[in-house]
Parts: sequence; structure tokens; C-alpha cells
Amino acid sequence: MPNFFIRKDIKCSFCVFIAFSFPLSQFFKSTIQEQTLRNNRKKTNQATMTKSTGGPSTTTSKQAAKKAMNKLNSKFKKNSTVESPNKSRIRLKREDITSVSFGDKDVILTETIGMGDMIVLHIEKSKSKIAGFIHPLAKESFNKNSIEFNEQNFNCHSNNKHLFLRRSHELDVKVPVGKASANGVMYNKTAILCEPNISMLDDNGCCTVELEKKFRDVCFSVLAEANNRDPTEQFAEWTSSHSLTAKTLAETGKCKSLDMIFVDETVGNILHECFIPSHIPKEEVHEFLTKHKIKNIFTRKKNGKCSAFAISEFNFPSDTIPKKDDDKAN
Repeated sequence: MPNFFIRKDIKCSFCVFIAFSFPLSQFFKSTIQEQTLRNNRKKTNQATMTKSTGGPSTTTSKQAAKKAMNKLNSKFKKNSTVESPNKSRIRLKREDITSVSFGDKDVILTETIGMGDMIVLHIEKSKSKIAGFIHPLAKESFNKNSIEFNEQNFNCHSNNKHLFLRRSHELDVKVPVGKASANGVMYNKTAILCEPNISMLDDNGCCTVELEKKFRDVCFSVLAEANNRDPTEQFAEWTSSHSLTAKTLAETGKCKSLDMIFVDETVGNILHECFIPSHIPKEEVHEFLTKHKIKNIFTRKKNGKCSAFAISEFNFPSDTIPKKDDDKAN
């Protein structure tokens, strides 16, 4: 009669399987029961909340609110221009947004404007021409007790408001920075304006290229301190071409007026801060400027008229005169 037997290793495995099969089945069974109880409890709570509030649960309300907000945002993005009181924001199409390429350094540009005794400074990228790294400089210039500017005898003007650059003399339109932020919002280009002490001007009471470079160096030191990277990697080296004054003088024979650089509202803020005493009413502003021979603030357009803003806010003349006689009335 054959001798049947079970191998030791198979016998041990079989015993282990028999020993642990019952506890595992009990474990899975209890897990399924607990999950079922949780689901039933969740349904009961949702039904109770709906019955007590007479509406959907809080989670459902949040989802509905989020859906409504997304719908509103999609509708909002279709608008071409959105203005806010302090700093207008423009939403552009993707194809209108310029990307920043490698080696696109910030270039600090300066120009003497007005009657030759004011310097405007703004920053743009060397390749893409979008706005550059100017935000820390703007914050610093808003501080009237700024050590950097006061020690160097540069009086920066802002009146606690942004100084917006202008697209053209004929159109009172702000210039977008050229690159949208992460949420798709694009701000407008701003600049810094300074009025150096009289002792720093030349014999004709005007700024020089050397003075523009000195102001640029002061601004560069503020930007370099606020920058976490090597400033030589972010900012392009200064050259005489970064002063736009010589080009303007060669083309027109005089410095640009304030309303050729800034939008009308910004020019109005500068006018109040730099030229007009607080006790002068707006009806007497143009008369005050004429009496004290302050020119190159608001100048006439190609059609021989002053801007509607200058006429309504500062009583500039509403007549029309030839462009060549501009200096007689401004």
C-alpha cells in the first residue's frame, strides 16, 4: 500500500493559511461595515442641513459661488481696458504680450524736459522694450525724507501718486508695461521726475548730460540695493545714448513739454506740486504761469488747440492759434 505523505514546507504553509484566514476575513468584514456606516451618516447630515436651511449644503453653495465667479471673470477678461483710481490696468490678448528673452537687461533712460530744469527717468528692457525694474525706485521717491535723493540734491516729485507715461502728445493715453502678470493683468508704465537744486544747473539754468548721469547713478544705487541679484546682470551699462535729450534738441530745438511725456492728469499733479501755490484757484493758474514765464507745461496740439483737460482744470485758452506761435501763449 503506498505511503502517502505531505511535504513539510507545504504542510507549514497550509497551516499558516488556515490560521490567518479567519482573522483576515473578519477584518475585511468590519472595514466594509464601518465604511457603510460613514456613508450613511454623511447622507443623513446632508439631508438634515438641507432641511434646516431650506437650501443646498455649504459645500454646494461654495461650488455655485465659485462657478459664478469664474463666469464673471471670463466675461471680465473680454473687456479691453479697465481703469482703477490709483493705477489703471489693461488686459491684452496673448498675442499682444511681449515675452522677456535671455539677456534682456534693464536700460535706465533719462531726458531733460520742461524748461530744461527737470529730469525724467524711466526703465525699459534693451531688447523687448517692455517696462523694467522700477518699483523699488518709485517707493523710495515717494518718501520725502529719502536720504539717497536729498543728500544728492535731487528733489523727486510724485505727490504720492504714480507718474504715468504718455503714448503720444496728441492722445492722452497711458502706455502699458508690455508684459502681463500671472493673473493676466497688465499695468501701465511709470516714471520718476526730479527737479535738481539750482546750484547743480549750468549757467543757463538747465540740466546737463553729466547731471542726468549723476541722477541715474543715484537711482541705480537704490535699485541695486533692492535687487536680490547681481545688478550688473540685470542693468545695462550706461552710455550717452541712454540720454534722450540730445535727440530731442536735434529734432525740435527745445526740450519736450510735460504733456509730451506724461498724461494730462499726471501733469496736473506735477503742476500743483512744483509750480502753483496752494492759494491760487484753478481759474488763475494760466495767468500765474504766464506772469512768471513758466512754459512748456501744457502745449498746443497739431490742431492749434490746448487739451480739454488744461482748459477745464487750469483755465488755459480755448482758442486756436498756429503751432509756430505756441510759445506766445504757453
